[in-house]
Amino acid sequence: MTHYGDWTDLEGVCMATIREYGMVASGDRVLLAVSGGADSMALMHAMAALRERLGISLQVAHVNHMIRGAEADADEEFVMRAAAELGLEAHSRRVDVPALARARGMTVEEAGRQARYEAFEEIAREHGMGVVALAHNANDNAETVLMRIIRGTGVKGLAGIPPTRVTASGLRIVRPLINVERRVIEEYCGAKGIAFRTDSTNVDTAYTRNRVRNELIPLLEREYNPAVSRALVRLARNASVDEDFLAGKVCELLKEYSGESDGRVRLSRQAMAAAHDALLSRALMRAYGQVAGSEHDTYQAVLGNLVSLVRNGKTGDSLHLPGGVRAWLEPYEVVLELEREEAERAWAAAEESAWGPRRLAVGAVLELEECGVTLVAARGKVRGAGAGVESLCRAASEVLASEVPGSGVQLEPSGAGRLWAAFDAGALDEVCGEERGWAEGQGCGQGCGQRCGRSHGQDCGPSCGELVVRPPRAGDWLEPFGLDGSKKLSDLFTDEKVPRRKRQLVPVVEYGGHVLFVAGLRASGIAPVTDATSELLVIALKRN
Repeated sequence: MTHYGDWTDLEGVCMATIREYGMVASGDRVLLAVSGGADSMALMHAMAALRERLGISLQVAHVNHMIRGAEADADEEFVMRAAAELGLEAHSRRVDVPALARARGMTVEEAGRQARYEAFEEIAREHGMGVVALAHNANDNAETVLMRIIRGTGVKGLAGIPPTRVTASGLRIVRPLINVERRVIEEYCGAKGIAFRTDSTNVDTAYTRNRVRNELIPLLEREYNPAVSRALVRLARNASVDEDFLAGKVCELLKEYSGESDGRVRLSRQAMAAAHDALLSRALMRAYGQVAGSEHDTYQAVLGNLVSLVRNGKTGDSLHLPGGVRAWLEPYEVVLELEREEAERAWAAAEESAWGPRRLAVGAVLELEECGVTLVAARGKVRGAGAGVESLCRAASEVLASEVPGSGVQLEPSGAGRLWAAFDAGALDEVCGEERGWAEGQGCGQGCGQRCGRSHGQDCGPSCGELVVRPPRAGDWLEPFGLDGSKKLSDLFTDEKVPRRKRQLVPVVEYGGHVLFVAGLRASGIAPVTDATSELLVIALKRN
């Protein structure tokens, strides 16, 4: 519930909000997003005061948007200094947001938001942080809802800023101050003597949010409702309850009546036609976004046509949609796919930026500039590595430190299976044929067709007995750790919501024709570590 008291309650409300939404758990490593403004400085101090009670560790992230020149540089220095005073490790990133906006064809506001979230994801991965805390407050929520109303939003938009959400990569985004008004935050900073910076662009009416905050809401408060911000927050809470219910129903519908193969999303025509419009529209937009490679439901303009196709169309009817997507009706299915011309353009772009197979030598570091990552591999003897993630992380860290000193890679338990992977080296040798002498560079010869899934004579790059790092290929599959059976990498990318344009930049590590590690996403379970393991093969990822 939104807090309307005074500054003395801020830390208590912050704690209550964290508990209400399960934002963090004991042992979590939390990255605080700090711009230097009043909201984020209050968040940093409040979380520092609560960290022992919560049992969490904290670090700080700051993004310099390179919009305000010396002023932005001063903000960066201010945040670094303020974090150090609280004993918090801090990280900063510089992003030329105006240039990014031009390159991506979007507003500076949109580009800035994308740049921040991309930077937070990157820093969190590098340092093994599983949670990012943002400083959005109740007034931010009210402004967001009002902006969306003006643009003609639906129930999902009316739900406002979510207190917590999980990104496609599994990173948890939380907002501990979402129930606190801006007035209370400013009082807290004043009473506690917390210095903060004021962003000069906050009064620039070229930005839509500034006009809503500084002009529209004051007008509504004067002329219509003095408590309009609180009313908008109530609306958001009510809409959020409805949206949660509808989203759950859509998941049930798609789980039972949808599938993906060969780049096409297929929906049961009968089930879609029988669904209520509230569910049908959401299911279609989710399928459309999946095919178009977008992570956001930003295609309201095409929704009416899609619904009409399902409701009123006949077999063979089709639609050509923005983003190069085609939808059509088959006798029993609604099918959406990227059109051939668009798919060929996407493939050509991927091929243009593609990179060839590289050898990842055991005991060495491999930098992949194209992908913005560095990989390291090490093999070493261990005692009692165990299957538990904590003990395995310690053992893997020891192997890395011993075999590749100075690699600069730090392993954290939270990164297991995504940022690093460990395998039973002996079991891996048996599975992948190391005992046949492939490690000596003899290659796989005739065995390639059987073991690698490639036709004899097809180029494998480095020897199949070596660790090979390469882009994903059509038909790649993985035996994911913790799951029975195999999974196509194309399905993994879909599940993880990796945009199509970025999939060629995901490094795949293979050994003896087996995919061991899809860097940043998933590890194979073909040679799991057990209590009997005496030697580890460790592969780790570091963002450049």
